[in-house]
Amino acid sequence: RIDDAGLHVTIGGKDEIFPVDNVILCTGQEPQRELQATLLEAGMRVHLIGGADVAAELDAKRAIKQGMELAATIENSSALTPAASTPGQLGAAATRSIPLPQLDTLRIAIEGKVAVLTLNRPDKANAMNLQMWHDIRTAMQWVDRTTAVRVAMVHGAGDNFCAGIDLQMMMSILPSVKDACEARTRENLRNLIIDLQDTLSSLERCRKPILAAIHGACIGGGVDLVACADMRYCSADAKFSVKEIDLGMVADVGSLQRLPRLIGDGMVRELAYTGRKVDGAEAARIGLVNRVFDNPSALLEGVLQIA
Repeated sequence: RIDDAGLHVTIGGKDEIFPVDNVILCTGQEPQRELQATLLEAGMRVHLIGGADVAAELDAKRAIKQGMELAATIENSSALTPAASTPGQLGAAATRSIPLPQLDTLRIAIEGKVAVLTLNRPDKANAMNLQMWHDIRTAMQWVDRTTAVRVAMVHGAGDNFCAGIDLQMMMSILPSVKDACEARTRENLRNLIIDLQDTLSSLERCRKPILAAIHGACIGGGVDLVACADMRYCSADAKFSVKEIDLGMVADVGSLQRLPRLIGDGMVRELAYTGRKVDGAEAARIGLVNRVFDNPSALLEGVLQIA
């Protein structure tokens, strides 16, 4: 129940009142429009996020996690303090005022209505450490919600797009999932992998087009990342590899599920079983990228024009 006092919640038979300014609705395939309208009329700022499909408990857990992350962002943002406006303006005002995230491993710049997202660990060939996985998801949530941009482009700083999962991260994380009970160790590792998968799925959840501009090495997790984009472009120097087999690992964060839609099942098996490199020309020929540009500079300029 909502009234001028705030949000009333019954906990243990007792009515608790919470003064709130922002409400996050985790919606499924059927957005909660009536509840949203009621909240707006009550003077709340309403934020809709997807992913809470009642058909799957895991979807609901992911939505709750995303909601908690968004709540923390809102709470820490002075830009979202209450302001006088009509109910019809509240949702739009809350969306416009989302601040540009300041991230450790990823730069965000705005070119016109294009968000330029730069993987920013050039000294490590933009290998994806744990912080980068978190930063990518945060960036995608921002792109999805802000009205400042209409499309996003992802590229890498330095000589390479992305060298995949940072192996040092893997070595440091494995002890953290270890438990005296082997079953719990396996469950902890499974939850970690699900979280990494969710970061990549954040590109697919984003309601705005994501364009990938790929130069240099795009290996392992980098291939996972670009497979989630709506459109992929590369420069002639690009090299793609589903490298996990050479490391005794399984490509378990999305490549084997997404690539068949792009290049066909037989080609995916060849790349996954051999780990061989695919250059830019072959990538275009097999359908992995839409177009090949002569060099990285031409790539960035061309993809920005497309965006």
